[in-house]
Amino acid sequence: MFLYNTVQREYKEDNKQYEYYNEDINAKIIALKDNNGKKVTNKSLKNNSLEVSILRNLSNNCWIIDISIETKAYDNSRFKFIKINNKEILLEQKEHIKNKYKFRINKFKDGTFIKFENLKELMFAFYSKYRKYQFWNIGFKINFKINKNNMNFSNLNVRNKNLKFKLIESINFNIKEDSISSIDPFENNTGYINNLYYNFRFYNIKQNQLVHKVIEQDLELKTQNKYYIPDREFQLEFLNKVNINDSINNKDYKLLKQITRLNPFKYNIKYYIDNPCVWDNDKKEFKTAIKSKLNGYHIPLNHLGKLEFKYKIEQSMINNFNEIKYNDFFENKLFDYENGLIKLNVDAIKTTKEYQDLYYDNWQTKIL
Repeated sequence: MFLYNTVQREYKEDNKQYEYYNEDINAKIIALKDNNGKKVTNKSLKNNSLEVSILRNLSNNCWIIDISIETKAYDNSRFKFIKINNKEILLEQKEHIKNKYKFRINKFKDGTFIKFENLKELMFAFYSKYRKYQFWNIGFKINFKINKNNMNFSNLNVRNKNLKFKLIESINFNIKEDSISSIDPFENNTGYINNLYYNFRFYNIKQNQLVHKVIEQDLELKTQNKYYIPDREFQLEFLNKVNINDSINNKDYKLLKQITRLNPFKYNIKYYIDNPCVWDNDKKEFKTAIKSKLNGYHIPLNHLGKLEFKYKIEQSMINNFNEIKYNDFFENKLFDYENGLIKLNVDAIKTTKEYQDLYYDNWQTKIL
């Protein structure tokens, strides 16, 4: 007869502790000084504003900067400088709408991209000059400090952990004359930050079940601006395949994605192992098939020891983040004569025919 070991490990994905990766940014807007050492007043921004939108390219982790400036302040300035970290940039005129010029910046003058970590200082200087006198229209700089925690993904095991990420998606400013002060621009309605939140839940692998859904990801864009509506696709699919190494095989599997748009700010993504399979009765194992109603991965019935899942990551926003590991260890095979969770042994009971007739109804004798 079969004796099934009823001692089972608990699998509670929602009760796992979370590991966090967080990004944040501080900014300060400072007036420049003229050639006499006096602060520029930026009076041209009294009734008009200079708008800056700093958008993160999620594919290459570089910045795209859009600038909107009043035509009068721009045209009346003989000298026009926009610099990042005191380096000249490539300035492209995007469009001219009514009384505004709109420009886009995504490279330095030498042709290199503006990488995420490069954003430290953005300077605007628009002025004219007559002899030793300067006539300023706009003169200020924005100092940035990006903060992020360094997370060691190589030592992380999501068997007992889930993951939460907070990433900077974009930074926006609407700068006027009175905005240029020592006050935090994110606290006086001069600027706001949009953040992307990723929540990864990893499903634990059970020894006696076909594993299909392995990860669920919640994605949300949060903004400080209640009027903001996202105008681009911001969902990022981190995962495309998984390498599974058990005691029998070492194999790569594709991951299927089911993406659900909950609203303009929220998505849900479910990841499934793409492996149509059938039961091979001769070999007593699941094998990959061209087409099948069954789909997923099953731990080999005679697997013993370490099981490792390596989810392959395709992204450039987080340093040294190329894979997520799921490690587990199974002390017993699923099927084994002596020590399996299901013991394949038959107990022979010796009885007499009189005993059988006395204590059992419909007794059938089988010759083994």
